[in-house]
Parts: sequence; C-alpha cells; structure tokens
Amino acid sequence: GFLNLRNLYKYSTLIETFNILKYKCPIALYELFTLSSQNNKISLLLPNVTLEIGLQSFVFSASKLWNQYTRSMFEKCSANISGIVVPGSTKKSDLKVTCFG
Repeated sequence: GFLNLRNLYKYSTLIETFNILKYKCPIALYELFTLSSQNNKISLLLPNVTLEIGLQSFVFSASKLWNQYTRSMFEKCSANISGIVVPGSTKKSDLKVTCFG
C-alpha cells in the first residue's frame, strides 16, 4: 500500500539517518549526530535546542524518530546462518511494516 505524507516523512527520515550513520556521509551532517553509549543501545542523543525552531531541525527530528523506532526494528530481526543480524532481512523486520504497518 501507499504511505500517507506523515509516514512517508518518517520513513524517508529514518532511511536518510541510517545512511548518514552507516556511510558517515555527508561528514558535516554525520558529525551533528551523537550516539548514546547507554546500555549498548543504538540510540542517538537529542541535540540541545534553545529556540522553538530548533525542534524542527533535521538532526533533532531524525534523532527523535531514530530513538522511537530503532528499538522495535532491531528486536524483530533474526540472525542469518552466519549469526549476523541484518535489519530488513525478515518480513517482520521490514522498516515499513515495523514502523507504519
């Protein structure tokens, strides 16, 4: 099916964030993200914002969405034969199904 505009924004933001974190490109944007070291979780620290407009920035929104959805995405993944977990490799771990289905 089709995603509504709000879910399409979330999906696109999560894909872009994943690519930025994985490939460290563009480096200027990658350096704005801070990985959390708490409990071995793959989460991002929310940037400090001083103005209301800062809440609408890409880095703030992306970090918030990332923290909201990655836990459920990675929980539903199963390891392949080599013992490697690849998000999206099983039907239930697909980003669209997990976050918006």
